[in-house]
Amino acid sequence: MVRGGDALDAIVEANEFNDPPDAGFEYLLIEVDVCNVVDIDELKGLSEFNFQLFDADGTEIEMLFITVPTPGIGVDLFPGGQHRGWIVFAVPNGKLDLVLKVDPLYFDFAADADASVRFFAIHIGEEGARGVWARSGDHFPPA
Repeated sequence: MVRGGDALDAIVEANEFNDPPDAGFEYLLIEVDVCNVVDIDELKGLSEFNFQLFDADGTEIEMLFITVPTPGIGVDLFPGGQHRGWIVFAVPNGKLDLVLKVDPLYFDFAADADASVRFFAIHIGEEGARGVWARSGDHFPPA
């Protein structure tokens, strides 16, 4: 994860027309590793729409639709395929405890689609970022 001035520099480098975040906010770039672990020989798409960020109180932080550093997260993967890419949010300055929701079946309206949702608790402290994952159905936000 990259935030603050370093994140702003990376975002401006990705596209000089990207605006800085609003007053009182800073960019948070999250590098995400994904893998298609489905057993069915079927292409699965993933994009920034598959991710949501929440503060520790459960309030959603809006996803930004700006140019991110290369590579972005938009990808189609066959089973076993892997990809690493960036997503970006504007978070309130100093906000340390966040929860990243990953819904790989965002566009799939199957009855069991909710079973694939995962939550990652992100704490950003002086020693850096650490994440802890929890499955759908676990306490949200994760403790």
